[in-house]
Amino acid sequence: MTGGFGSLAQVLPVLDRLDRGRFRIACSISHGAADALRRLGYELIPYPEVGPPKVVTPKGRRWFDLDHYWGRFGFADPEYFSALVESRLRVVRELEPDLLLTQFCPPTEVIARVTGLPLVCFTQSCWHPAGKRIDWWDPRRSDDYPRATPAVNAVLERYGAAPISRMEELNRGDLTFLPSFPEFDPVDDPAARYLGPLRWDGAGGASTPRPMVVVYTGKLQDSAGNSGQLILERVVEALQGTAVDAVVAIGLGQDDVDLRPYQRPNIRVCDWAPLGELLPRSRLFIHHGGHGSCMAAIQAGVPSLVIPTFQEREFNARQLRALGLGDFITPEELTAERLVAALEDGASIRANLNRWRETLAARRYGGAALAVREIEALSPR
Repeated sequence: MTGGFGSLAQVLPVLDRLDRGRFRIACSISHGAADALRRLGYELIPYPEVGPPKVVTPKGRRWFDLDHYWGRFGFADPEYFSALVESRLRVVRELEPDLLLTQFCPPTEVIARVTGLPLVCFTQSCWHPAGKRIDWWDPRRSDDYPRATPAVNAVLERYGAAPISRMEELNRGDLTFLPSFPEFDPVDDPAARYLGPLRWDGAGGASTPRPMVVVYTGKLQDSAGNSGQLILERVVEALQGTAVDAVVAIGLGQDDVDLRPYQRPNIRVCDWAPLGELLPRSRLFIHHGGHGSCMAAIQAGVPSLVIPTFQEREFNARQLRALGLGDFITPEELTAERLVAALEDGASIRANLNRWRETLAARRYGGAALAVREIEALSPR
């Protein structure tokens, strides 16, 4: 898996249901989320270091497609991407897996094509080749950036595998799961399976008996800059001394962060909080717009106020607004006054949330149990 705790929250409900007697589950994920997996008892695979890329696309909030996005991590550098795949391919061949499961991880998806191993992809609309465009609301685009697809195709050609036309194609596997529903994540692909919203609550956390606001900042520092730090500071400024309690989670795997300066009598800041317990009793869920956070809010029936610090998160925020399930303000608009005003809104949003919760329950998507059945059927032994 690629990224931080967001990847875990999407996939762990499925991993937790897999039969450990039948499956050996070996995981790889970047950053501090690996420590969270280790604490949960999962086997971690370290990949060899290959050195930094020579070509990197400038980072920031806005990007136009996955070719643009993955250039930020050096995937448009042919030598770097080749070294990355080859080093991981050696590890995969040593493990001799029966199938690969990925969430937004191009090197592993390329390895599946190279080896012919069955591939299970967890994805969402804006990452899927038949999904909704990542910046559908903004016609302004640029093609002035290094593309990752040529570097990927050079590796695929070397191993005799078919080329791709764009990076989104890698996020479609032998099984393709969307932990979502089609109105939020439209995908024109009959083979893709919707699981309905998934949530993982196994990390423990904080609770409070009073009415509350729950906040999830996401990583304090990421490829968009100090995005989570901005949310943390503004939320504390806005809510300190108010009549509501706030539980602020920054996400697992950031153990080097000193949270003491942000604690207040009515604000508890922690690494993670059990959303399934807290959200149904909350007036508002303030978050960065990650896909898992949006799904958790819909499941719990609590309005979202999204502060989208990243292109994919703005996509999610606009999908929420279009369905009447939340609203968003940009980081540039984020002030203490705007946050306080958001606390007074939400009656019509709650009514929409209730209707959608009933609709999703009636559809009986199958969730993690469905994913496990199909993974077990795909496994060659």
